[in-house]
Amino acid sequence: MVTCHGTAGLEYATDGKPVLLSGKGWYHDYGFAIWPKTRQEYLDILSTPWWRDANSAEIRRRSLIVSGLSFCMPGWQCGLVFGDDSEQDALWLTMESRLSEYPDMVDQECELLSAWFTSGERFFHTFKMMCADSYCMSNVTTDHATLHHVGTESAAISAPIDSSKDLSPPTVNTTAVNT
Repeated sequence: MVTCHGTAGLEYATDGKPVLLSGKGWYHDYGFAIWPKTRQEYLDILSTPWWRDANSAEIRRRSLIVSGLSFCMPGWQCGLVFGDDSEQDALWLTMESRLSEYPDMVDQECELLSAWFTSGERFFHTFKMMCADSYCMSNVTTDHATLHHVGTESAAISAPIDSSKDLSPPTVNTTAVNT
């Protein structure tokens, strides 16, 4: 898959497919896509079978970590899913009753906000996901949500982020193929 920076690159990578980016974007340096730093490097890579030696398992692992951190919610919060923001009036009418149904979740969210404030982490959602031991998709209700436990084989995020692992972008042999 060759793309600029669309979510298609992330989607293909979560299936273990190699991704080549044409420039810098929001996920260019997470290590699951090839990111040429110059126009010439991009052209050189395009002239090779850059996808051939890709490590599909590593591409999938890294992209699932990014997907989980970006688009999911902690497992403890799965019961408290609000509808789409486009339904503002309906959300407003049910917000108080929804929040009162889950006081423990509200308390935990407040505790996390306090911890985040002093953590130095730039983004609250990322901080909250890094503290989670399981996650679920944020756009499904509790009845249909599947909890994925971080660090288990059944999880979409197959391993917790381990700072001792090398998460630098993969290197590519840009030597042109002789035909």
